[in-house]
Amino acid sequence: MCRLYLLVTLAVVSLLTLASCAKDDGISGVDIENAKAARLKAEVDSLSQNTFCPSELPQGFRKSEGPNFCATSAKARGTRCFSQRPVDLSDEQAIRLCGAEESPAPDNCFAHGPGGLTTAQLIILCRGAVNDGPLDCYNQRPGQLTTTQIVTLCSGAKSSAPSTCFENRPGGLTSDQIISLCTRAESDAPARCYENAPSLTRDQGVKLCAGAKSNAPVDCYYKNPGGLYAEQVAQLCSGAQSSAPVDCFFATRNVSTNQERISLCESAISNAPAECYNKAVNLDVPEKIVLCRNTESTEQ
Repeated sequence: MCRLYLLVTLAVVSLLTLASCAKDDGISGVDIENAKAARLKAEVDSLSQNTFCPSELPQGFRKSEGPNFCATSAKARGTRCFSQRPVDLSDEQAIRLCGAEESPAPDNCFAHGPGGLTTAQLIILCRGAVNDGPLDCYNQRPGQLTTTQIVTLCSGAKSSAPSTCFENRPGGLTSDQIISLCTRAESDAPARCYENAPSLTRDQGVKLCAGAKSNAPVDCYYKNPGGLYAEQVAQLCSGAQSSAPVDCFFATRNVSTNQERISLCESAISNAPAECYNKAVNLDVPEKIVLCRNTESTEQ
């Protein structure tokens, strides 16, 4: 994200300089537009070729789809997934399946997927897979769920844990709420977290504990910085690994609204987003939030 932001910033500064010089040198508007297009294309090509993409896209891949595919393909290993896609998948379907993958696991999952599922359901089930977890989860599926609900619950699972989480579900929740709570779970921790949650509405408790790996979201919630609605604290501490989101909230300076602090600090694992924000003095608030949220270290 920082690399992309810096590239775009440099491109914009260069274009502004170019436009200023054009006034003195008699360069036409057409020349300026052509220069803009060439410079931006060079930035995109540099980013995709040097950061994410291999030198060649998979056979059968349309070049116009390259930038979008490469920008989301972690370490370019999505290309291998695309190349090894099941033969009955169209290019568009393969992009949906493989576009952000780091291993051939999604297409292996698809090839060995449960019978009776549609292509669309198999794509949802297997996208994001890193192993056979989606299939393990599906095979241990709770009997009271529809096929569509099971596919959603087990999508991208690393193990059968989402099904186990569902089976150990707290009382009083609807099936859809439990699915939201347990999808991508790595244990039954989200269910246990929900049981220990403070007096929240069901939806707020689900938001707080979805994806939890421990009771940390509840501990984070009890460190409520004050002045926030329960819904906002649930958002700040959702899936937290520690009280870091609240610490980050306190450490951020010169932020106009609590919601901006939350947008910066939710998912924080340290004070790094706040430290990054406080140092970025020459940017507007929205730009600083985009630049610094999810920052794990200020050494960048």
